Amino acid sequence: MRSVTTSALSQRAFTLVEMLVVVGVIVVLVGLLIPALAGVQRQSRTANDLATLRSLSVAHTGYMNAHKDHFVDVGLPHGGMGSPNASFVTTLRPFLDHPVALRSPLDQSSRWPADQGGTADPALGPVRITSYGMNNHLSRNYSPLAAIEGPGAGSDRLGEIQRPAEMVCFLLMTEEGDFALADHPHVETWCEVSDEQVPTIAATQVAITAMDRQRPARASLSNYAFLDGHSRTHEFDDLWSNCERNRFDPQLQ
Repeated sequence: MRSVTTSALSQRAFTLVEMLVVVGVIVVLVGLLIPALAGVQRQSRTANDLATLRSLSVAHTGYMNAHKDHFVDVGLPHGGMGSPNASFVTTLRPFLDHPVALRSPLDQSSRWPADQGGTADPALGPVRITSYGMNNHLSRNYSPLAAIEGPGAGSDRLGEIQRPAEMVCFLLMTEEGDFALADHPHVETWCEVSDEQVPTIAATQVAITAMDRQRPARASLSNYAFLDGHSRTHEFDDLWSNCERNRFDPQLQ
């Protein structure tokens, strides 16, 4: 039998240093790959969310065509103790070309029922039924003017909007708290605090950080749909400068 010398084995085998170098290279590559994959996943979820917002906008256009340019309305106040039948969640379904999941791929809320990935129990109270909300300034029943002067007092039809491409219509609702169960924010309440505090207050109603998950700030990123039908990713600062300059209140146009 031929014997294998120690010298021959040492020439064929990896040394401990070489093994550590290989492991180190693998760790570095994995460290680079994971953030890249996470970025691709975020881009995919963002694109899918924008597609859903566009579908809602197309359905809304169909609704307006059938109702003399009137906007769809909302029906779920914060806390969720409202009427789903009065909400755009229900009203727009006949105008959708295909079923649209009203749960955004960006949505990580725990307020969904357990069978939908959340922890909420429908037997104990309202649960989240949509990720999306509508700008309440466009509502017949829940706009600030409607609260003062009665239903229909606000801007609830397309002909009353001077620049539809600049007016926010649909957006992502906050994932936790009472407004997680609503289908509209109360934008007028953002004027009750200082300009520096507005992003923090807005984030209790709207998911202004849906795409960055950072502390609410004017640079926070989320997706929005506008009255002319287009959808786009915006920083909060693009849409809200102050109470006299923003893309939510039609009275400012």
